[in-house]
Amino acid sequence: MVMTVALDLSTTKTADKQAIDALKSCSSDSRFRKDPTDPSKPAKLFWNATGASLSSDFKEIGNELSNLRVVG
Repeated sequence: MVMTVALDLSTTKTADKQAIDALKSCSSDSRFRKDPTDPSKPAKLFWNATGASLSSDFKEIGNELSNLRVVG
């Protein structure tokens, strides 16, 4: 499982948009969250955090990790 976090990337700047696209393509699909733009698809494990949202974004990451189970 790969989760990616960007800090203060803008979707209006070309270089930042390319970085966002690269991070999203590397990140895994969530097993629990749904894509807000298309609820039939899983959300990508990607967060574009700001200083203000960093704490809540890491809480979401913690929630995603708490659903993991190791089986052997």
